[in-house]
Amino acid sequence: SMQHTTSHELSQWAETDRILREDFNSDNAKIEAALADHAAALSRLDKLKIEYGSYTGTGRCGLDRNSLTFSGSPLAVIVVDGTFGSHLIMLRDAIRALYLSYTKEDITMVSLRWEPENGVSWFANTAEQQANAASRTYYYIALLAADE
Repeated sequence: SMQHTTSHELSQWAETDRILREDFNSDNAKIEAALADHAAALSRLDKLKIEYGSYTGTGRCGLDRNSLTFSGSPLAVIVVDGTFGSHLIMLRDAIRALYLSYTKEDITMVSLRWEPENGVSWFANTAEQQANAASRTYYYIALLAADE
């Protein structure tokens, strides 16, 4: 075949093309390899862990950091306020988190520090941006790295 699909370069025959066994064998090998890669990726996903919980804000901010500790190494952490009006999104090894407030139309970068093993801490200029407004309930969810 002279034409191929864009994603996996599988044969696409035109009406006048001569169909060859080698083309089928080549396509089957490509499909087999793609399925093996997919299966390997899925097998890694079942080793990831999710932890979640909540905390109540204290009203403090700045160098009086917030922190969370997990049973494993967090890859990503999302904190949502109880009214679901804001989110704090933290990605492993980043030095800043993204704070998004839908009710106040605020987007702010929040300072992050990842603990070597299983934690993260952060601070911002206001308790609201730090996801620490007094007496407000915050919910978090963390995706933890697979145990090796």
